[in-house]
Amino acid sequence: MEIVSKQNISPTEVLNELSDREDLGPRQRTALEHLQKYVSVEDEGTLEELVGELKELDTFTDDQIIKIIDVLPETEPEVRSLFSKERIKLDDSDIDNIIDFSRSVQEH
Repeated sequence: MEIVSKQNISPTEVLNELSDREDLGPRQRTALEHLQKYVSVEDEGTLEELVGELKELDTFTDDQIIKIIDVLPETEPEVRSLFSKERIKLDDSDIDNIIDFSRSVQEH
């Protein structure tokens, strides 16, 4: 099998794609069940708005933004853990911005 292109997509997009299909295999059904339990943002319109908010900070890559939205970390250790394998130096204001963002999303 040859990989023609590679594109990361959010858990929200995967959830919506799998929900629309009827011919799911056992692994896909398991993935769908997991996503239904753990995806924090189910609406793609809301996801786009949240991505836009984080892009305004001009600090994070698209992949990092999706990670933040997927996990919605609420404490400094959670943020540091989320970025532990990344080559990014987070300062205190970046961490505070992520925590504030996560809390505001969870309040709605």
